[in-house]
Amino acid sequence: MTVLTFYKKYPFLTLLILSSIIFGGLFFGIKVFFEKKVTQMEHRKLGQTIRFHGNIVIPIHPGDFSKLQKTNSIGTQEGLVNREQIPFMQRIKKLEKVEENYLDGALFIGDSRTSILYEYAKWDQTDFFVKNGLTVWDVNTITLSTVDGTNQTLEQVLKKKNYPKIYIMLGINELGTGNPDSFAGQYQQVIESIRRLQPESLIFLQEILHVTSQKDAEKSYINNQEVNLRNDALRKICDGKQVLYLDINEAFDLAGTKTLDPALSGDGVHIQAKNIQRWKDYLLNHGVLFP
Repeated sequence: MTVLTFYKKYPFLTLLILSSIIFGGLFFGIKVFFEKKVTQMEHRKLGQTIRFHGNIVIPIHPGDFSKLQKTNSIGTQEGLVNREQIPFMQRIKKLEKVEENYLDGALFIGDSRTSILYEYAKWDQTDFFVKNGLTVWDVNTITLSTVDGTNQTLEQVLKKKNYPKIYIMLGINELGTGNPDSFAGQYQQVIESIRRLQPESLIFLQEILHVTSQKDAEKSYINNQEVNLRNDALRKICDGKQVLYLDINEAFDLAGTKTLDPALSGDGVHIQAKNIQRWKDYLLNHGVLFP
């Protein structure tokens, strides 16, 4: 018997069956929606903001990441998952104080601002891929002289050695090119190329340093308004798991001004070599402990 034949013979019963299916589905959808809302409200009562990610409710801001709430497919609680059960590279990382030798074995990628570290920091166990004028547009293609005397691309450097930590600071030379979104998009491509070659590395994205108020007053393309816009865009490409954002301006800004402290810079743009320790102290207070 076809559906049409059944409908002609039993019209009332057919309508009853269809109504049950429609209203049953609607009721289930409403139930799922409100159960998820209730779960979110319960977490907010605890002072937490949460994000649903697969079957894990991830706290966005709370300091205690020791346990995460496991949920089922409709967002209701099923029990607790120890943080250690989640693979290290998939965990939200906590920035904390680390040992003096933490930067040993790290790789720093950057322009003339990072060159200050390369030239004067004397971090003998740290590698550098730096060049004055380096940008997100050419960092993946340029060939630089390395410590072993050979000329290599960043890809060749990353294939040659594993780096548990990679620090990047780029952006000051790009201020006159593109806009915050195009800049962040290209930066993300650089990060993705690094992740493909170094899937177990933590990538620390150091924000673009401010310039001094005097430099900012020149009204050139190098200005703090543009720096802030691009830093805001960079925050969005950091996942807090493998790519971590570092508010390094905290270490160099004149208090309450969001401008580079002129006492720390000779030209209004670069950090003076005598202030490198301030940079190192910031990094050592914002590290990640490996399991």
